[in-house]
Amino acid sequence: MSERNPVRSFGKLKSLFPKAEDVDPEQLERVARLKERYLADKPELDPDVAAYWA
Repeated sequence: MSERNPVRSFGKLKSLFPKAEDVDPEQLERVARLKERYLADKPELDPDVAAYWA
């Protein structure tokens, strides 16, 4: 095990990620608006996608 890259537990790694309360409220509002717009205009899947997934 390298001292530069120590093995960390899942809990430790999870604690390093930002939480919703860490995000700027203006950014959360912007994301909510973009999500709403995307879901309203969401294009249909290309029929070739299902064959690719298979």
